[in-house]
Amino acid sequence: MSTIGKPDLNYIVIGSPKCGTTSFCTLLGQHPDVFITTPKEPRFFSEAIFLKERDWSWYASLFESVNGEQAVGEGTVNYTCSHYRQLADPQVIFEAYPDVKLIYMVRNPIERTESHWLHSAIMGWPSDVPDFDNAVRNYGMFLNTSRYWSHINRYRAFFADAQIHVIFFEDFVRDPKHIMRQAFEFIRVDPNFEVIEPNKPRNASKQPYIDSGLMRFVRQHRVLQNLKKSCPVRFKTILTPIFKNKNLGHPQWNPVTLKWAINEIKYDALAFLNFCNKPEDYWILDKN
Repeated sequence: MSTIGKPDLNYIVIGSPKCGTTSFCTLLGQHPDVFITTPKEPRFFSEAIFLKERDWSWYASLFESVNGEQAVGEGTVNYTCSHYRQLADPQVIFEAYPDVKLIYMVRNPIERTESHWLHSAIMGWPSDVPDFDNAVRNYGMFLNTSRYWSHINRYRAFFADAQIHVIFFEDFVRDPKHIMRQAFEFIRVDPNFEVIEPNKPRNASKQPYIDSGLMRFVRQHRVLQNLKKSCPVRFKTILTPIFKNKNLGHPQWNPVTLKWAINEIKYDALAFLNFCNKPEDYWILDKN
């Protein structure tokens, strides 16, 4: 891929989905010496390249308002999201930016999987996502995105470990100011800058309802979608309990599926924790 016309940037937040990246990038952008794109997630190295819809000139346009900031970058969680149209190729990033610093946010892999599905269910995307149990077993992006050791090794094949900064969601929630100081230091800006409202949640999946099986069926058929859009608000309110389920805050695991998921993910999780010098029990995968 030609890199003619590429913008200058020196950091990228590569993921992971539902690990606090929206809050982190918001706080990152508060620093006067940090520039982050709007939108936060250009998805240039994943969807844009795969679909051949956008080029370097489009990507460069996102950085036109850079005004002398020392740290310039973007944050796209899809760069470590296991979906065929979203998973970025680290080699493409390396060829364009061999010295870029990468920030990778992670979370208890089971909890991240839950939150990923819940967010998808609330957003109604993709339209054919089934109930939680079937989604975890049959839609690779939910569980596979939580294979952090696998993902980070794809980047380690091209980038030095010193170029990759891992942030644990649990540490970020516990002490966001300390985590931001470390991040500012990593991208080489003044680490003593005080962020505003570091504990304010952003992009949390708190909507009161999620799609039922019937609503997922509606989303797959354009005619039914058009009928839904034309339905008066008062009827939508009446029909909500039929087409939507209450958001309980987290999906309910089938015990057999949970055991299967833990067996699928535990060795990857242990290897990743060891790489990051975290104790093996840092994440409790089975809280039942």
